[in-house]
Amino acid sequence: MKKLLAISAVLAMFACSQHPSEFKGLGGIEIGKDFASIPSSKSFTNTMKNEYFIEGYELGDGIGRISKLNITTNDARQIIEVKFSEDPKTDVEKIEQALTGLKPIGKPIVNMDGFEMKAYMSVDSSVVFTQVISKYSMFKNGLPKREFRYSSQQALKQNAEVIRKSVSARKADR
Repeated sequence: MKKLLAISAVLAMFACSQHPSEFKGLGGIEIGKDFASIPSSKSFTNTMKNEYFIEGYELGDGIGRISKLNITTNDARQIIEVKFSEDPKTDVEKIEQALTGLKPIGKPIVNMDGFEMKAYMSVDSSVVFTQVISKYSMFKNGLPKREFRYSSQQALKQNAEVIRKSVSARKADR
């Protein structure tokens, strides 16, 4: 009986020490990863400094085809932000399964114009994931279109700075 209790205690300690893997990205495109490590990274178009785009891409982990994939890197070419749209062949359920370990940020934002936005954060707060769902039929099969984005804290700070400068410039023009 004592042996069984000791084994149970060891198993419980081992189980408690196991943490679910932290969300860093989808289908092999992860925040912090080197852009060159992405399969077919050479097929992307360099649209701006540290911005790469490809019209269609086959995302790993069974997610399938996505469209309008845009990847932002830092100067060291490490991925800091990923944006893409759903394709009719995208397995959205696989994406939603990958989000199960993330914390929702507030309630979904629902707009009268027919879109819904959901935001999530990784447990360690290093990655923010957003999903925008258009309620209008975008595909021939009548399904709504979804757009996805996941960003590092660095990308969020850069985006906030761009917005701040834009607002400041508008105020200066008045």
